[in-house]
Amino acid sequence: MTIHARLAHMGIYIKDRDVMRRFYTRCSAWWSPTRRGRGGAYLTFMSGNQNNHHQLVLVSGRPDTSGFNPIQQMSFMIDSLADLREVQKRALALGASDMRPVNHGNAWSVYFKDPEGNTVEAYLDTPFHVSQPHGEFLDLSKSDDEILRETEASCARTRASCRSRIHAEPGRAAGALGSARVTRPVRQGGRDCSRRSMGARSGPNRARRRLGDARK
Repeated sequence: MTIHARLAHMGIYIKDRDVMRRFYTRCSAWWSPTRRGRGGAYLTFMSGNQNNHHQLVLVSGRPDTSGFNPIQQMSFMIDSLADLREVQKRALALGASDMRPVNHGNAWSVYFKDPEGNTVEAYLDTPFHVSQPHGEFLDLSKSDDEILRETEASCARTRASCRSRIHAEPGRAAGALGSARVTRPVRQGGRDCSRRSMGARSGPNRARRRLGDARK
C-alpha cells in the first residue's frame, strides 16, 4: 500500500508572541485564535484556509539560538504576482529583513527573514519547467506580462545550455538533470522552452490560473 503523506501544518518556537502574531497576521492575512497550552506555553494557531484549523503554530518559549537557527525555511504558496508584490511590501513594513526576490524559472519567489530571523518564502508556480537549482533576480517592478516573457526566455536559454552539456558530457549532464520531466517544447526566440509537466510542483493549467492578469 502506498501512503500519500501531505504536509498539513508546522509549529515553531518563538520569543515574542505579540510581534510574531502581528507579523504573520498582517503579512499573510491569516487569522489566529490563541489558547494556553501545556506547561504555561502559549500556542497561537494560524491559518489562511477555512478548511484547515491551523497551518502554522507559534509556540512561546524559544530559547536563545544566537549563531544558529534550526529552521531552514518556511514556504507559503500564493495566487498571483500581485499578491507577491503585496507580501513583499507588507513584510518590509512589518520589519522583515534580507528581502530577496528570485525567479526560479518554475516559480516566482520572495525570500525574507521574519522579525525573529526565520527564513520565509512566498511563491507561486510558473507554467514552465526549469531544472533546479536555478535562480535569477526577479524584478517585481515590471509588469506581469514582462515577467512572464522574461521567464520563458530564461527557460529557453537554460534548456539550450542543458542540451549543449548533454552533447559534450552525456553522462555528467544526465546525472545533473536528474528526473526532470519534459513536455512538448514551445518555440521562443528560436529555442525550445518546455512547459511544466504534471510532475512539477503543479500542473500548467493550475499554474496559469495563478498568473492573474499576466496574459491580459
